[in-house]
Amino acid sequence: MTNHNLHDLQLSLSSARAELSPLKARDAFRRIIKDSKALYDGEGNLSEAVVLAASAMSDLAALEVKPDRRLQLRRDAIKALKQCLRSTKSVSLLINYANRIVDHFYDANAREESRVIANLLAEAATLLKHAIADLSNDTAARTQALIQRASVLRCQALIAGPAERMSRVQEAIRCAEKAVANSGDQYAYLELGQAWWASARWTINDEAYFAALQNAEGALLSARRNEEPIAHLVLARFYRQSYRPAQSVDAFAEYQLCETSNIRRLLAEAFLLGEAALQLWYNKYEHSFVTSSLENAFLTVTQSVDAGYETARNLSALAFVQATLGRTESAEMTLRRLSPESVDSWISIISQVETAVETGDMAALKQAFAIGIDEGSMWNALGTYATRFLQDDFLAIRLYKVGKKLEPRNPVILTNMARTYIRVGGNENLSAADELLRLAASCAPRSFVWWRALREDLRNLSDSSKAQPVEGPSISGPLSFRGLQQRYKALTVGVSNETIDAQQRGYLIQQLVQDLITLSFWSGEVSASHQVHHRQVDAAFTYRGVRHRVEVKWKAGLLHQDDIDAMPRILEQAEVRGVIISMSGYSAEAVEYAREMGRHHAVLLVNNQEMDHVFAGRIRFEALIEWKLVHWRANGNPYVTWLPDIDQG
Repeated sequence: MTNHNLHDLQLSLSSARAELSPLKARDAFRRIIKDSKALYDGEGNLSEAVVLAASAMSDLAALEVKPDRRLQLRRDAIKALKQCLRSTKSVSLLINYANRIVDHFYDANAREESRVIANLLAEAATLLKHAIADLSNDTAARTQALIQRASVLRCQALIAGPAERMSRVQEAIRCAEKAVANSGDQYAYLELGQAWWASARWTINDEAYFAALQNAEGALLSARRNEEPIAHLVLARFYRQSYRPAQSVDAFAEYQLCETSNIRRLLAEAFLLGEAALQLWYNKYEHSFVTSSLENAFLTVTQSVDAGYETARNLSALAFVQATLGRTESAEMTLRRLSPESVDSWISIISQVETAVETGDMAALKQAFAIGIDEGSMWNALGTYATRFLQDDFLAIRLYKVGKKLEPRNPVILTNMARTYIRVGGNENLSAADELLRLAASCAPRSFVWWRALREDLRNLSDSSKAQPVEGPSISGPLSFRGLQQRYKALTVGVSNETIDAQQRGYLIQQLVQDLITLSFWSGEVSASHQVHHRQVDAAFTYRGVRHRVEVKWKAGLLHQDDIDAMPRILEQAEVRGVIISMSGYSAEAVEYAREMGRHHAVLLVNNQEMDHVFAGRIRFEALIEWKLVHWRANGNPYVTWLPDIDQG
């Protein structure tokens, strides 16, 4: 009867994960927990039943709207597995135990005491280390233990001090690499990608950062080749958090297609699609692509909320999507759901939250409002909502201040708050903006660049009458974005005051673009100047599996057709695109010629104003290329000019 009962419970768990009704799903998970407990109590610690119970507890925790109950379910799952481990020395059980600890660590809405989670991770890492040493003759089990240990080490790195965290994450990379070498398992590649991704945040310079991201993306793409749904989900997270919204939306769409066994896992992550689609909107991607992405996000996040995932992050993402689609009344109704009590407007809850944050009464705050209300990023989203749709900068500042209290070193909050102060104006506000941007600069990851341009704008606004010193265009030392900015500024100033002649400027801009491409394209082979079909190509890179060949021009006047007539020969190969960068703009005939070439190969045109924005940090170069590709795919237009926008969400 035991195997039959286990099989029935496994079927019940699969069915519960496909159930869209939150009431029915909760009841199903509770029944599975109860029946599993009865089974392992009656059979003497049957490990398979314990694993099923812990899985159901984890799924039920994700549905809990009260943090204390959510936290208790996480603890109960870990406790049940730990008790079973005392009498059953099973590698599979140990891996499940460690996995539940990792799940608990990443649940922002069920925060454990730091000492407790640190001890749990340390114990899991030690047990897995011993298990790996004992499994030298069992390759499959050893591989799974290596993968899980790498996952635990990643978590330890995130809470370790500066002296220890890099060694932890490097050990995680080594474990994952051994797992890949053992079997090429898709989960091994998935863990290797995440370990490299984690390492990127502590790299010492821009070159090392982009190299780590290149390694991460390569491993994650290898994991995706086996069509494992979770690989698509992790890729969507990776692209979202590295500010590549088009790729994030595409990865999530692929995840939606292949996730057939655990719909609730997909719905629990729906906010990710909403946030990525909103970034497309912020950055003015091609209209039809943005609209279709927002509509997909609206349907998915609505289904998620209806399925019981009424987190503050989900609700704020849904409201923002509704507002961008012109459904502002629906957005207001959605935001009211941040409070379980009936309120006339979501704005009426702000005072309660401000009081709770000021007094440090976080427990009361968490219990009184939607789960996740204590996340600073949620208040950042509301602040941006206030500026975008209510045109109320003073309300926005008030909301950003709540977010800053909750997350004092969140660079997105700091940057958006500074931008709003600058917009309001006045010496006091400009001074406050300067302090915020200094703090943002000290804590921003390298993928978040918007504070740079804003700081430059503030400097120009505050001290426009003073001549700013310009460093010479040195190209020595390791590549860094700051160094590229200095070289670009020196170049443009030198051209303006005629200390750099036409021949020099052509050479210097070519070198600068080559270095920019090297820093920008993590996952593609980058080439400097070379010959193709006896024609000179200034640079080349591979992006999303397609080779791109680059021509850089700085003429005295507009670029004409005869200036780019070598491009068709350069592109005489399948799956090759062209990128032309003209620092003097384009004539109408040149644009039309590029459109004609687009019938066979895409040719994207970039102008000097767009390069100004790139080097000011308003948009990353790879994001500009992706933005132009989306427009080209939609209407064949090679020359849609990117313009900066405000608030990155």
